[in-house]
Amino acid sequence: MSYCEGKESATVKITWSGGDKESVVSEYPGVEVTSKPSYSYKITYHHDVRPNSNNFQDSYDSFKELGILEEPISYQLISSSDGKIVDLKVASGTPQKETTIVMARNSSYGSIFSNLQLVRGDLYTEVRVVDKKSTVKLSRKGSANWDVVCSDECPPGQIKCEHPGYPGFCCIPCKPTANKINNLAAKVGK
Repeated sequence: MSYCEGKESATVKITWSGGDKESVVSEYPGVEVTSKPSYSYKITYHHDVRPNSNNFQDSYDSFKELGILEEPISYQLISSSDGKIVDLKVASGTPQKETTIVMARNSSYGSIFSNLQLVRGDLYTEVRVVDKKSTVKLSRKGSANWDVVCSDECPPGQIKCEHPGYPGFCCIPCKPTANKINNLAAKVGK
């Protein structure tokens, strides 16, 4: 959906689920706003340093760290018969691409690797604002909601009031303002 077509400017006001707020101002509307959710992933595996020793667990915090930029569809552990060479094959994207990552190679201790797990972590959302001249991408942990305000208009659910400072008006929320007026009227009527 294109917002503010034919207007002088557009302001996209984004509210993240964590409570943070950001604005993107475009002087070249119409603007299109889209969001794309993704998840962080952690890859864990056990690494036996010596026979009969304690295992420890290595991990990667995200596939981006491993060079995979799109959310994985599937993964597969490819191991040598002795478990000392381990690769990770990840399928991702549309069209589907496969990437092989060398997870571990035999060390001087004769390490054995096992129990590979892919653990889905936090939700991230990328909000993309595209106008006639540029694209702005914002990404944060959690989900996002947004409103688009055109030139000298107020967001949905707000009313415009004259104001002596720039830009000559302010926007106030309709419902809370109406509730305050009704409460005041009820008190005055007593």
